[in-house]
Amino acid sequence: MGEKIFDECLPLQEKIETLVRSYEAVSKVRDRRLFTEFLVTGYKQTTLSSVSVAERENVIFAKVCLGMLITLYDDLADNPLFYNPTLLKYLYQLNVGGNYLPYPSMCAADLEIYDLARHLYLNLQETICYFTNYSSLIGILSFDIRQVNLANQYSELITANPSMRNMTESKRFGPYNMGMVAAAMIDLMASPLFDMQDLGRIREILIRGQRLGRIGNLISTYERELKEGDITNEILLHPEGPLHYKKILVQEFYEGLSYMKNLQCKVMSVELNSYIDGLTKLYYLHASMEGII
Repeated sequence: MGEKIFDECLPLQEKIETLVRSYEAVSKVRDRRLFTEFLVTGYKQTTLSSVSVAERENVIFAKVCLGMLITLYDDLADNPLFYNPTLLKYLYQLNVGGNYLPYPSMCAADLEIYDLARHLYLNLQETICYFTNYSSLIGILSFDIRQVNLANQYSELITANPSMRNMTESKRFGPYNMGMVAAAMIDLMASPLFDMQDLGRIREILIRGQRLGRIGNLISTYERELKEGDITNEILLHPEGPLHYKKILVQEFYEGLSYMKNLQCKVMSVELNSYIDGLTKLYYLHASMEGII
């Protein structure tokens, strides 16, 4: 690997199919429909309306690269069969906007995974570097990816130390595993009319939206994670049991949507109605693909 894997003239679905084949050559943990259907559809549903029409396919491709990286790291942190904190220490050193480190000394199987992560980052980097607002936002995207990695590190810790689990930290770190704030920064890179003065206000809304995205994920992945022995889902922490807490989460989701609709008027350069509607579609997409994602 270690080089760009697609011809820019190829249709989006062909580029993603090529990417998925590269992923499957190294890791077959997940159903491929997570990448070819769920990620593609979910990212389309939540793409900000401000993205240039000419860059929309490139934006989706870049975000699928990001989603694959999140999935790859997640399985190494919370799936007991693939738990690998030593490898993750090296993987966390990779990010956008920087030089890629020389290959570390590791076993062949770990090196394949590391090379896949480099491969995904390279394709992400080479896609976004042409976007209008790349130079203004690359440092922020790098920070948001570190937040995603921090959420993954938290999953690592509670996999190794189940007694440290608590609802406060789960709600604090868990949503960043969705990577939705980072994905939206990719959108804003490709939004030529975006006013940077709106950045703080829109991030406040995006962080709330990321929590709502997390709620759909918690509910739809609960049964799969239970079977795998993954103990990181916050549903497991509620004292009144999973059924009761799922009802609380659904209520939180709809109350969160209402709150966000009142906030959107604070952002002038991005129309957020479609994003808020997209969060509802993402919630139902999660539900429709339960057992697959």
